Amino acid sequence: MHSQNLEEKYILEYFGDFVGTFLDLGCNDCKTFSNTRALALKGWKGIFVDPSPKAMARCKELYNGHKGFYFYPYAIS
Repeated sequence: MHSQNLEEKYILEYFGDFVGTFLDLGCNDCKTFSNTRALALKGWKGIFVDPSPKAMARCKELYNGHKGFYFYPYAIS
């Protein structure tokens, strides 16, 4: 499980076999405490937003070679 609590379980139950596109604001490294990692592993595509250059570099490395993922190194306030 990638999420911090049981979020991943509820997200996967809710969407079932549906495959879509997600927006992950504050994605960190796209893996640690991620509520979207399990969706990506099921074939979802996504947009990742996080202001940390180090975290964004880890995201890009994690999804390197996979199409349909977009990365934006911004803070939203």
